[in-house]
Amino acid sequence: PFGLGLPAAPPLGALSAFLGSRAEAVSFVFDSEALEILDANGPRENFAVGGRNRWRYSDIAEFAFYPSSELPLLVYFAER
Repeated sequence: PFGLGLPAAPPLGALSAFLGSRAEAVSFVFDSEALEILDANGPRENFAVGGRNRWRYSDIAEFAFYPSSELPLLVYFAER
């Protein structure tokens, strides 16, 4: 009677909790020339390469929204 719902519930619940916590902590800001990722306290330095988390649109080579552009839960983009 339970099918696959019972084994799938804990991982899906954990994923939902993680995405919900990130949605409150991270925001994407789109202005006329760039995309910037901010946390709850404002701009933050990129831990991997240093500098701000800001990318000019002209530097973005490709992008994708998962699962769809109507309901983007994950965003992927690559720089040139």
